[in-house]
Amino acid sequence: MKEVFVRRRKGNLDPLDGFRAISIILVIVFHAYFFSQYAFTEFSQFVSFSDSFPWYLHWIKRGDFGVDLFFVLSAFLIGSQLFKENANTGGIQMPRFYAKRLLRIYPVYLFALLLVMLGDGWDYHVLLNLFALNNIVDLKAIVIPWSWSLSVELQFYAFFPLLIAFANTGRRFAVLTGFFIAIPLAWTAWFYLQSDGLRTATVMDVLRTNDTDTMLYYMQYLYVLPTVRMAAYAFGLLAAWLWVFRRDLLTDWLATHVWQTKLLVVATLLGMWFIASVDLYQTFEHMTPWQRVIYKTSMLVGRPLFTLFAAILLMVTVLSSAKNSVTSRLLSHPAWYPIARVSYSMYLFHPVFLFAAFYLLFGDAGLTQLSLWGLAGLAVLGIALSFLFGIVTYYAIERWFIEGRFEQWFPWYKKQRT
Repeated sequence: MKEVFVRRRKGNLDPLDGFRAISIILVIVFHAYFFSQYAFTEFSQFVSFSDSFPWYLHWIKRGDFGVDLFFVLSAFLIGSQLFKENANTGGIQMPRFYAKRLLRIYPVYLFALLLVMLGDGWDYHVLLNLFALNNIVDLKAIVIPWSWSLSVELQFYAFFPLLIAFANTGRRFAVLTGFFIAIPLAWTAWFYLQSDGLRTATVMDVLRTNDTDTMLYYMQYLYVLPTVRMAAYAFGLLAAWLWVFRRDLLTDWLATHVWQTKLLVVATLLGMWFIASVDLYQTFEHMTPWQRVIYKTSMLVGRPLFTLFAAILLMVTVLSSAKNSVTSRLLSHPAWYPIARVSYSMYLFHPVFLFAAFYLLFGDAGLTQLSLWGLAGLAVLGIALSFLFGIVTYYAIERWFIEGRFEQWFPWYKKQRT
């Protein structure tokens, strides 16, 4: 059990365990809230429950930002590895990169798809999952709906080595980063402003009126496509580039600007909290004019801004980890490590365990009301069950592909890995 519960060694990147664990916790808490709509006997009861949230808990309704946080983290980790390899060797061994990524993602993913097929039978839409196209084609029939994020991840993996090999100068990288930031801003503005159903209503209004076409439009063009999520990868790659090529310069600046660094961390956290507190799940008619302005602004630029703040916080945290800053200590705490270790399996299977938690806590009868404490209990139980199952899948599946066991069976593969 040491592989899951005990971190092997300490290093500057230990705070990333905290980022990864918080990402999956945010997603599960959000889904505990969002899936609760299916437990109420009437949708109006879910609306009332959602409206009962105090302003300081609105972030629960935006816990899907945990996915964006993970995208930033993934871009930083993969980007820093590839930047180093490209700088040190003059190129990137792409077969090795793709083999490592596929063997990290697909073993557990295939297990999840197998369970789906055992329960629901064969569906050709499974092929869209296998080829990372389920976020692009036919969202109505998507298999494992939350797996769209894995497709986004795989789609970016397909281009990462090529992009980094191309961006072999600072100027090229700056142009590439600007391009990756501009696309989601322009894309989101265009498709948001083109939709009458979204410009004059909130996400909650769309759900309340059962406007399936508008909801599918929102999910397709403003949520699951890689063009919507490019900014997260752009800022993650920018953080990776700074980590690899400007680490000493930035570390010296942080060391000589202690109070400015502390203010930057506070401002970043407040910025992330403010963006995550913009409530998408309220009715448009009950909003004040200023609330409507803030809501629409968040729809247009909230996600890129959140990922920018996340990338800044990540950079400051890892750069100051050697100085043992408060933020670094909190995010490097050993308690995060086990959750981070099994976070992938937790993400893949957590909806199943949230519904199991619903049944264990509330039975199978429909709800007429739900308290915030009830939601907290649901989220905690869902996290606990997902974590326990994550340990099982880690030892049964994942560790054979990430702990070196695979090379014992296929010695030729050892030469392909680092």
